[in-house]
Amino acid sequence: MTLALYGKSRRRKGALLTAALLAVIVATVGALGAITSAFAHHTEYAKSGTCDGWTAHAGYVGGSGKRLVIIENVTIGGTNYQASWSTGFATGAGTSNGIQTYSGGNIDGKSLSGAPGGVASGTNVKYWFGVDSSDDPSRPDGTSYDWTIFKRSGSWPAGTFSGRILQFIEGTGNNSGKWVYQSGESVTSLDAPTRPSNCDRTIRIVKVTEGSGRPSTGRSPARITKRRRPTGR
Repeated sequence: MTLALYGKSRRRKGALLTAALLAVIVATVGALGAITSAFAHHTEYAKSGTCDGWTAHAGYVGGSGKRLVIIENVTIGGTNYQASWSTGFATGAGTSNGIQTYSGGNIDGKSLSGAPGGVASGTNVKYWFGVDSSDDPSRPDGTSYDWTIFKRSGSWPAGTFSGRILQFIEGTGNNSGKWVYQSGESVTSLDAPTRPSNCDRTIRIVKVTEGSGRPSTGRSPARITKRRRPTGR
């Protein structure tokens, strides 16, 4: 932004500077709003492994906008996703009122658009839609999930991990009447946790007890003979 202040009165210069400052503030607020919106409204997946076992969890970070989340053919630790794994999702008016099974067709009167390969349907495809911006009290530590999609753990081997968690936004303009896929806010691969590589190292401890003797060497111990010196010398 360039201000032409030369030749202007002091009052005019002050007015121009004030207007410029307001413009900067408005632009900054708009940028921060866009950043906040980007960090809100997305799905996450995390996994970890120790020598004793594995953990994996996924969740939705919401905001003030309405979104559709589809849990497509998700399998965790060899077990298909179950709606009972999810906690904290919003219910009531304007939502799907719980985790629902997707059998194809429109959701909330809107078609699905843009998801790579389309969206599967069947007993292992679930969905939720609505507005949710309140933290899930049961969310995993260190997360900001507004609702937890799943939180699972198990022992090794971890079993099968697969599926996708797809997020959609209500379309506008030419996309009105559609749920439009959001690639950057979706989880397109659920990789299995891995066991640390140092878990199978063996440490051998040998205990030696004082006075128990030394291991046999296969040789007879040397004999020491003490001769007595003749007397009278």
